Amino acid sequence: VLKKEEWMSEQTKNDLVRLVMAGVSSTVAQCCVHGVETIKVRMQVEGNAPRGPGVPLKYPNVYHGGLYLYQHEGVAGLYKGITAAALREMSYSSLRF
Repeated sequence: VLKKEEWMSEQTKNDLVRLVMAGVSSTVAQCCVHGVETIKVRMQVEGNAPRGPGVPLKYPNVYHGGLYLYQHEGVAGLYKGITAAALREMSYSSLRF
């Protein structure tokens, strides 16, 4: 009969801690870079979208793209989609530790 303390080995506990910490660290990193990635994706999408002659780009570079995004959507605009990105990082990065 196993004692209450013996149901999980020390190695299993260490592996679980590593699993959780890998997911948390990747999620924190994603939160740090998500704003720049949002601007990057919008620049890519806008660059591929057809537009008429003389129509200026909303996102010509990272600085102006960030300024445009902040003026029209606020700080929250930089973090649209952060939930999906955090869930992706938590699951993917924790499983490949």
